[in-house]
Amino acid sequence: MFIRYNTLFMRCILLSALITIQFCLIGCKGSGQYKPVVSITHSALDSGTANAFSGYRQYKGAYMYGNNMGYYGYQLSDKNVAELIHNAGDRTIRVSLPDRLISGYDNVNVKQAEFNYYTDSLGMKEITAFLGEPNQPKLYGTQGTDNRDTITFPGCSERAKTFIGLYEPVWLDSAKTQINTHNTYAWYIYKTVKAYGKYIKFWEITNEPDFTYGSTGWQKPDVSWSWWHVNPNPNELENLKAPVFYYIHSLRVAWDVIKTLQPDSYVCTGGIGYPSFLDALLRNTDNPNDGSITDKYPLKAGAYFDILCFHNYPFYYLNNWDNASSSMKFTRHSDGAADAFFRYKNEFATVLANYGYDGNAFPLKQWICTETDIARETIGNDWGNEEAANNFIIKVNVLSQVNNIGQLYKYSLGEASPANNDIYNKMGIYGDLTPTTTTVANAPKHSQFNAVKTLTQLLLNKPYDPVKTKQLNLPPTVKGAAFKDSAGKYTYVLWAVTNIDLSEKASAVYTFPFSFMGNREEWNFSATNTSSPASKTVKLTGAPSFFIEK
Repeated sequence: MFIRYNTLFMRCILLSALITIQFCLIGCKGSGQYKPVVSITHSALDSGTANAFSGYRQYKGAYMYGNNMGYYGYQLSDKNVAELIHNAGDRTIRVSLPDRLISGYDNVNVKQAEFNYYTDSLGMKEITAFLGEPNQPKLYGTQGTDNRDTITFPGCSERAKTFIGLYEPVWLDSAKTQINTHNTYAWYIYKTVKAYGKYIKFWEITNEPDFTYGSTGWQKPDVSWSWWHVNPNPNELENLKAPVFYYIHSLRVAWDVIKTLQPDSYVCTGGIGYPSFLDALLRNTDNPNDGSITDKYPLKAGAYFDILCFHNYPFYYLNNWDNASSSMKFTRHSDGAADAFFRYKNEFATVLANYGYDGNAFPLKQWICTETDIARETIGNDWGNEEAANNFIIKVNVLSQVNNIGQLYKYSLGEASPANNDIYNKMGIYGDLTPTTTTVANAPKHSQFNAVKTLTQLLLNKPYDPVKTKQLNLPPTVKGAAFKDSAGKYTYVLWAVTNIDLSEKASAVYTFPFSFMGNREEWNFSATNTSSPASKTVKLTGAPSFFIEK
């Protein structure tokens, strides 16, 4: 593959139409903004990559409302877990297809029956799968070869978590019909897409590649030693233990193989959490030496993914220093959490625009979020609240569609023992699923089950309508959106904006700017099955209400 790139590069000297766009450097002191000087050169090298407008494919699939799969013990099979998700109303799932599953067993099709069940029996669509985790027989008790890289990078106490032969050629022929098995990552991706590609719409490349225990990832741009200015050290990247260039090359290899075999699916970043890590991706190539541009490594990471997939847990971002009162200001309520979620999404969008992914220089990146949640209760300093969690999951799904997010996946389906006081163990639709006696029928439900089921029962297969939403002319005290069914009837989801710390109490009176007659259902309609008539003027609370046009 890379020999072919070199030849193409020489041709491009003659064929390229070079367009250079210079972005000015904006001072970032105190502003939290970082805008680098970026030189963007369009050439034939961009052809066949995510930098080319000619190959851009806008995602037009349905918003299916998603949840992560999970493991709760042998008493619940993968089919059972998917059925629990289905029973709660969600119609897409996020699954893991690690190399230990694909290369560690005699049969690469070991999960075919499960995937057939997901799609044919449960009607799951637009499924996301995350890839990675090289097979290690001694660690996982699997078969096959150890595909984990043998190199240990400076500062690391263990081998890199990348694949052996990652920088070997991907294909053995120019027609891309013969994969190079010595590139164990390419070979793993090839086998996975061959076996499961027909089920998968979104491919995440390595779950949370920027996961770190250090502080350099979340520092502001005015910190000189942050990832905004210094590439992450391999020992900082817990899920890679390798330089960021190796992750960029993983994106490149995955792009090549996936787009060859399954061109209608989407290559995504692997649920990143730090805008500074995205900046590092977009300023570097996959050159293993230093990330610089060479004939062999001509493009930076943005050329090798369609979709920016991110993770966000907004309870971490609900406090800000208020200079006026010289104190910390908290926004621990459902709208504060939703605002934090989209504020974070916008930080990623700013980085993308800084590097030309603005729809002018390069195509706009598209969006999915495969993990978000807030907890049912507060654990230590980590805030959570059951009422707020119920309101948040509805609000963030409604507003995700307003903000061009193609799919969103709730993090937690179920929980482990209540004695486990980890904040992430308090986010389940279901309660403790780990007892050996647990079945799909007796799985304990939290009140959020009713919130999620109401959301999907009333909105599934009703696309968001931006024109009608604009016509609502919502005041600052009200948020919501309009959704249209196949018969042309509208469902409006509306709520009064919460603004009191540690409270979901809010009220507003809203009048539709056009004639409206219909039924009103509340957030727990799936449990109560009760409606009330609604007309042009309605009273709203902090909990979302659904207004369904007759």
